[in-house]
Amino acid sequence: MSLSSRLVVILLGLMLIQLGTSAQNASVASKPMGVPTTDWRRHNVGKIGMVVSNIGKIGGDGSYTIRDKYGNDVIGLEYPIGSNVVFLSGCGLWVSAVVGTDTLTTTSYEPSNEWFPTDNPKDTILTKSNLRSNPYYDSTAISEQDFTATYQDDFWPVANHSPLHLKVIQKSLAWSISYLSDFIFFQYYIINKNSKRLDDVYVAYWVDADVGYYAPGFTPSPADGDIARFDKGRMMAVMLDADGDNGRSAGRIGMRIMKTPQVPNLKTTFGWYPATGPNVRLPWSGASNPDVAIHGVLTRGEVMPNQLPSESSDTRFLMGFGPFTVQPGDTLNFVMAIVAGQDDARIAQNADRAKELFDLNYVPPYVPPPSPALKVTPMSGKVKLNWSWQSGDLGGNPEDFIDPKTKVKDFEGYRLYKGAADPLNPSREPQNYVLIGQYDVVDGIGYDTGLNYEYEDLGLLNGVPYYYAVTSYDIGDTVNNVESLESNIRQNLVVAFPGKAPSTSRQLNVAVVPNPYIGSENYTQPVRWEDFAGKGWIEQDRRIQFINLPPRCTIRIYTLDGDLVKVIEHSDPAKGYTDWNLVSDANQAIASDIYLFSIEWEYGSQVGKFVVIK
Repeated sequence: MSLSSRLVVILLGLMLIQLGTSAQNASVASKPMGVPTTDWRRHNVGKIGMVVSNIGKIGGDGSYTIRDKYGNDVIGLEYPIGSNVVFLSGCGLWVSAVVGTDTLTTTSYEPSNEWFPTDNPKDTILTKSNLRSNPYYDSTAISEQDFTATYQDDFWPVANHSPLHLKVIQKSLAWSISYLSDFIFFQYYIINKNSKRLDDVYVAYWVDADVGYYAPGFTPSPADGDIARFDKGRMMAVMLDADGDNGRSAGRIGMRIMKTPQVPNLKTTFGWYPATGPNVRLPWSGASNPDVAIHGVLTRGEVMPNQLPSESSDTRFLMGFGPFTVQPGDTLNFVMAIVAGQDDARIAQNADRAKELFDLNYVPPYVPPPSPALKVTPMSGKVKLNWSWQSGDLGGNPEDFIDPKTKVKDFEGYRLYKGAADPLNPSREPQNYVLIGQYDVVDGIGYDTGLNYEYEDLGLLNGVPYYYAVTSYDIGDTVNNVESLESNIRQNLVVAFPGKAPSTSRQLNVAVVPNPYIGSENYTQPVRWEDFAGKGWIEQDRRIQFINLPPRCTIRIYTLDGDLVKVIEHSDPAKGYTDWNLVSDANQAIASDIYLFSIEWEYGSQVGKFVVIK
């Protein structure tokens, strides 16, 4: 059969099976019964970009990035967001206890992963927000970004692991408010499902907090030259890079215990351990039973001296506390905070601010007005923005906001920001935004420019992403000596791709550009079709675009043999195009070949083909 005849047969076949494909895709995408419903989310409302999971880990999994469902690499803990400075390769929750005559320890990250969710499809991470303007708004939310995960140590069998039969509910909390944006809280509820009492219980964190600038090909590695310290007064372990990589990674990451159960003789453990090189030393090194060895380290309750710069290495640190007794069915709860800062003074200040917020039961004393709903209309060569409040918008009108502290309306104005970054890689969020407009209430305070609610950005390149945000700010509180506070740009940050509007014709004419896609071509010059941020091209920067799309449709991409490669759901009433980075649903880069695509929408379908040559 000729290639052209083969294409016709396949295309006709695709049209016939389209009705049954959705159910098949749902079946393929879901995990089979018995397999844990593992999940992760990324905190990104404040200055810290941090991944949390439902497998007892924070940050990455032994690497600096984690792969999202689109095939993009996201830094596990980045501070500040957009800086490419890594602060956490991985962190695991440990629990060690005596059960009858047995000493057992459940670990994560290292030496093995022993926490998992169940196979229930709903046993993923729940998202809530206390911002009325947020799509995840929930009146029970504590912070602007609540993530709740549940996992246990006895659902998924792990070699050489004897479970304690524990269930953990983990809730993490983050804020965008400027003075609260350098830390994230973790609330833990550890439930004893065991029919036996747990004695001599210790909770610990095993932390691989590599600190350093991270980019493909950049040296030195963030793992090089780290040192660990312990702040006894704050019960906070801190890790930093010994030399700061010539200013690139001068910051540090801290882990502060905010609350533990009250016991008469609480022991605190802190130790640092070189994990590579000639002086490897780990809590379980040389032990025939790692569970017993780890428990022995925790029961001693020793705090090692701070690691000296001359002792810097690829360091791990252990911080733990106990002992506790947990009866069957009882819950052990405690609170920890991840704290970041650019130097010793600022991490101490941020740790104290975290404690102040904790003591206030997570109710911020000073709050800026919320950001307005930002509506974006991309057109060919330009973008129109509008932030006038309309009935039906999520949340209330920022101009009617009443400060919870002063009980007065203290709204003063709006600020409009613009940034540029790569939308195909979420780890490359814009770091620098340009202020392109400020609109101030005429009241004798500030600039008195008058309010405005619209902006048209002209002279833009089609198909290139532009980021916009409008913030709200207040007049400050002179009585309590509080500066003017401004809402965070990530409350309503939007990305706009100038280009043609969605097709209004019922006759589809979808096309792919470029077609063919030629891997040897430099798509970063003269216009940055790829690598928008200019930070160095990587495989995930590859980009083709489906154009002339209707407002809502499903795109399916197939090999010539009819194997499904990728499903893309397009739903945007203002955008007639969508991108694909040539990475399959299985997170694999596709090979050179002829590919077929089908478009399904409410009025029919279309099939077509494109070519990739690498």
